[in-house]
Amino acid sequence: MRAMLPALCSMMLLLPGCWTESGPPEEREAQAQDSSTETEHAADQVELTPEAMASSKLEFAKAEERVLRPFLRLTAELRTDPDRVAQVGPRVAGRITSVHVQVGDRVSKGDPLVTVDSVELGRARSDYLSAVARVEVARQAWQRESDLLARRATSTREAQEADGAYRTAMAELEAAHSMLRTFGVSDDDLQARGSAGTSPSSITLRSPSTGSVIKRDASLGQNVDAKDTLLEVADLSELWLVAKAFERDLGLVEPGQEVIAEIPTYPAHQFKGRIGHVGDVLDERSRTAEVRVVLANPDGRLKPGMFATALVEGAHAHEQKATLAIPYAALQEVDSHAGVFVRVAERRFAFRPVHIGERAGTDVEILNGLSAGEVVVTDGSFLLKGELLKATLGEEE
Repeated sequence: MRAMLPALCSMMLLLPGCWTESGPPEEREAQAQDSSTETEHAADQVELTPEAMASSKLEFAKAEERVLRPFLRLTAELRTDPDRVAQVGPRVAGRITSVHVQVGDRVSKGDPLVTVDSVELGRARSDYLSAVARVEVARQAWQRESDLLARRATSTREAQEADGAYRTAMAELEAAHSMLRTFGVSDDDLQARGSAGTSPSSITLRSPSTGSVIKRDASLGQNVDAKDTLLEVADLSELWLVAKAFERDLGLVEPGQEVIAEIPTYPAHQFKGRIGHVGDVLDERSRTAEVRVVLANPDGRLKPGMFATALVEGAHAHEQKATLAIPYAALQEVDSHAGVFVRVAERRFAFRPVHIGERAGTDVEILNGLSAGEVVVTDGSFLLKGELLKATLGEEE
């Protein structure tokens, strides 16, 4: 009986339907592959809690066929608008006695920036005060002679001489006043000359506009001349986006076209403007012309000197075409692969690698990886990427 057991077992193994609990090798291998695929798909998914879903404020878009308007991609840089930058400096030689601001400070029009003490200014102000006194003396003399002439108690000649002296004193006063204005002394400064703590030889340079201090070349005790620029105040509520268009592309750009600016510092945001000017002269070395766009910067996030990419809409030699497209904001990069988060359930999202084609404004062409009608996450996709990476790191640990 014992001798028959091995043979019986061999026969059972050969009979169809007599498999072990896990099935034949081929089926077990297929099951293992399916299990691996399911695990892999699960690893590429993110499920949010109801609370996280409510607070994330995700926005969605459908992948759909649409006509794309191709764009021209230009390298660009942010610059200040020269008409919004004020250079502040003394109009008279002197020595700095006080500096009231630092680089980066916000200032309003009329705010004090730097105080300068000047011997020349003190002399000019003294001349002005002397002229004021002479005018008053001459005025009284003229008034007295006029009264005497009315009573015929003086000669016409003496009255005319008093009138001439008064007019001369007035002219000298105006000249002294004009000299002070040349030095930057305002009428308010003249009125404050007798205030406590003020010096007749000092002048406070004030901000000519509202903005930010972007440059300061002023130190306490520094000797300065009328030609020196001590500070720069810039209104940064609008900036110039200056792009470089190659000679071959100049026929595709013109004033009025809409431009989307992409700033590497803010990858999730796009800034829009319109072409205001296309340069009239080519740079001989680069064979490019400057294309200028005004960008609104109300919150001050954009900084002069930042590099950018200018996307000129509708400026492409290719014909417009209908293709599967989604908003570009939906794209994220995970493990060096571009992809999107597809909504697979109410609170569950799967990362799907895709291949992209041309960009056109805020949209991007999808070559494969998505089907028309599938819903992808646009705003908030970066949050899902963070949750996916967090879960991946947790599994590795």
